[in-house]
Amino acid sequence: MQYLLMIYQSEAESGKLDPAARQKVTGEYGAFTQSIIQSGNFKAGDGLQPTTTATTVRVRDGKTLTTDGPFAGHCRAHSRRQDGFNRGQADHGL
Repeated sequence: MQYLLMIYQSEAESGKLDPAARQKVTGEYGAFTQSIIQSGNFKAGDGLQPTTTATTVRVRDGKTLTTDGPFAGHCRAHSRRQDGFNRGQADHGL
């Protein structure tokens, strides 16, 4: 079985991190990623773009609709970005 691990973080909150805090978070995530790699379960990983570059894809009444960019009046849940992802295989759990 394969899993996709995504990290969500508010862009506003991320921007408030001081360099030491940012380095701490990055180091912890790097160590976690290395543990997946060393276990042989890591398949792929990459960073994602900010929400300002987002495209939303919806299917309504059989038609595919796309909308580019941030949305006026969007709720807090939609103001979060995906900092990155790791795809791994979990035969024994991650």
